[in-house]
This record gives sequence, structure tokens and C-alpha cells, in this order.
Amino acid sequence: MGRNRRTEQPQTPKDPHPSSQQGPMDGFLQSPRGAAGRNENPGLTPQSLRSPTSMGGGESSTLDRISEELRAMTAAMAMKADLLTLTTTIQDALRAEMAGIRTE
Repeated sequence: MGRNRRTEQPQTPKDPHPSSQQGPMDGFLQSPRGAAGRNENPGLTPQSLRSPTSMGGGESSTLDRISEELRAMTAAMAMKADLLTLTTTIQDALRAEMAGIRTE
């Protein structure tokens, strides 16, 4: 009974990096978050994103300048809207006055 009981399996080349054959959840426990769900890699926090060292220098002041310009533009737009409303009110009053003068 010289039967070979070995089951035939397709030949696949051996991967020199077995970690690349992990399943979808195999690397989950190796994520930067710990067991409690805390981020153990504090490299990306709102404070560090604004710090000059994490962004290579003067980008923080650039963001501050852009924010200030946006605030100024928003204020200017609000003033323009107020001026437009005032101008429209004055025009309406003048039109009403002119219509009153014409009818007299």
C-alpha cells in the first residue's frame, strides 16, 4: 500500500516577510493606539500642529497671519453689507421724496 497520503497543495513561493501575509485584523494590536484606546503617539495633536518645531519653522506664524487676514476680510465684508443696506435705505427714501415732489 504505497499510497502517498499527503494532500496536494498548490505551490506558493515563500514570502521572506511573513508579516506581509497578515489577515485584515492581524496588525490591529500593533497600531499606535494602546489597549485603552489612547493615542500613544502624541506626534499629531492640535498643539503640535501649531508648534513651529513640528512644522519646520515659521508655518505657525503664517497660519496666524492667514487667520488674522480672514478675520479682517470677514469684518470688511460685514461693513460692506451694512453700507449696502444703508445705501439702499437712502435710495429708497430719495425715490419716495422725489415721487412726492413730482405729485405736488
